[in-house]
Amino acid sequence: TELLSFFLSSENEHGLNGVFYQGLLAALRECGAAQSDADAWGDVQSVQTEVGTDKGRIDLLIETDQAVLAIECKIGHHQNNPFADYEAHAAKLLQGKPTSECVKLIVCVDGKSHITGWQGLSYHQLARHTKPFLAEALLAQPYNKWALFARAFLIHWEQLGVEVMNQQQMDFVLEHLSEIKQLEQLRNKFYQHVIDHILLDLENQIEGYARYHRIHTW
Repeated sequence: TELLSFFLSSENEHGLNGVFYQGLLAALRECGAAQSDADAWGDVQSVQTEVGTDKGRIDLLIETDQAVLAIECKIGHHQNNPFADYEAHAAKLLQGKPTSECVKLIVCVDGKSHITGWQGLSYHQLARHTKPFLAEALLAQPYNKWALFARAFLIHWEQLGVEVMNQQQMDFVLEHLSEIKQLEQLRNKFYQHVIDHILLDLENQIEGYARYHRIHTW
């Protein structure tokens, strides 16, 4: 949420202007949480994280000239926040804005909201709509380090919730589970054989050598 807040505010040092905000608007239009004239909300006035309310904290709060966006960011957590309290807090912020709109959004892995009145949006959707705007920024500023960090950030979003094992792979493991276990045991015996051989040589050739080893990924 802190990283998203950093990139959403055009006043920060990243120099990407409204790339992430425009991507958010595009995603909101697609899911129906914003009308086609959402650009009429005006400029972003503030982006805050962990905004305190009477009963909790709103993860991300965006205020524009004519809108308030209350956003909860969920990864592996249940949607059990005091959402009614968040709505009341957002409503107070809308006072004094003549033509105002309040968007209540839950950004989560599957993009599904279980709270009435709150729109669901997936990280994958948000990344897909932000990437075209970031691509333009990368062309204009090819040596901007923040643009490269932002690209990595979006790639991370795209990988959230991706199935790492398909049904065919699962069936293969279930069918060959005993053979896989035997291979694991054989691999461990091989490691131990190599370790014992090398450590014995070290002990014979280096006086006072204290046994030590670790198995690395390579």
